[in-house]
Amino acid sequence: MRKKVFLMLTICLSALIFSTTATAQQNFSVSLNGVQEVPMQATNGQGSCLVKLNSTETQFTVNCAYSGLTTPVVGAHIHDAGPVGVAGPVRFDFNYTGATSGTIGPLTFDVTPAQVADLRAKRWYVNIHTSMFTDGEIRGQVKVANTQLDIDGDGRTNIAVFRQSANTIDIIGNK
Repeated sequence: MRKKVFLMLTICLSALIFSTTATAQQNFSVSLNGVQEVPMQATNGQGSCLVKLNSTETQFTVNCAYSGLTTPVVGAHIHDAGPVGVAGPVRFDFNYTGATSGTIGPLTFDVTPAQVADLRAKRWYVNIHTSMFTDGEIRGQVKVANTQLDIDGDGRTNIAVFRQSANTIDIIGNK
């Protein structure tokens, strides 16, 4: 009996000693195109960004790559409080100008708990402006990496169902 009690205590103490609150860096992805702009832009421009929120949720780092824009970039930034199809205010200016193709970052910004809540609610978007499209040529919502499915590129998550019997994928709608 004593051996069992000792073994149980040892296991419990080991669990307490070796357990830690593991919070890892969180990754968010962005797919940029003209379809998501408000209003929609007819452009071949496209891009992608990776946003990494640190484990303490006090800073994030962003890296972007873009190509095929109509004219040089005159500005790029992250907007906050802007769900899909709605314009929001600029929160994080990249202070960037560049060519019709290029990379931005890595850039690091401080972030508040309220801004993190908006990030998780998919209310952030990246916008790249050009001299031809001064209100923005390509835009993309910031989403949790690898958990969203956006089949049609409109910035909304599509719900897809694979029908094995028919070997097809049905797109149910936008969310």
